[in-house]
Amino acid sequence: GPGKGLFSAVVHYVNPDIRIEWLMFDMEEKSMEAIEGRYNWWPATMFRSYFGMIEEPQYRIDRKFDIIVMTEVMEHFSANPRAALCKIADMMTEDGELYLSTPNWGHLPIYDTYYDIPDFTSVEEYKASYMGHSYQYTKDELYQIMGECGLRVERYAVTEGNNHNLLVKRQYM
Repeated sequence: GPGKGLFSAVVHYVNPDIRIEWLMFDMEEKSMEAIEGRYNWWPATMFRSYFGMIEEPQYRIDRKFDIIVMTEVMEHFSANPRAALCKIADMMTEDGELYLSTPNWGHLPIYDTYYDIPDFTSVEEYKASYMGHSYQYTKDELYQIMGECGLRVERYAVTEGNNHNLLVKRQYM
C-alpha cells in the first residue's frame, strides 16, 4: 500500500506526467482494474487504485508496469513471499524496475527462515495469522528470493535507518 501517499505526492509534484497507480491492501474486496474515487483522502484522490491482496494466489493485475515501488511492505506478508514476488515479476515490463525497501533489523523469533512462512491458504486464515511484521529478511535471503522469482538485484544498499534498499530487474536467460 502507499501508506499516506507522501512519496507518490512528491513524485507527482516533480513530474505530473508520471502515471501513478496504487495497490491498496484490502482483505475483503478485489479490483483487477484501477479505479478512481474509492478513497477520499488526499493524496489518494489524485491517483487511481487497485485494491486486494497481492499474496492471494487468485488475485491478478493483468498489466505491465515500468516501475513498481514496495517500501516497507514485504515484512508484512503473512504468507510466503515467493508467490507474491513472482507475481510482481510478471507485472514488470521487460525493462521494468522494482524498488524495494524492507527492515534490516534482524530476525523476529516467529519463523527460522522465510521457507517456514506458510503458503497462502485462505483470506480467513490470513486474517487470523496477520501480525504486522511477520518476518525480517537478511541480505542473502533477499537475493535468494529474488533469484527464485526470476529477478536479479542490480543495486543494494543499507540506509542509515538500517533498511535494505534494492533496485531489482527481471532476469532474462
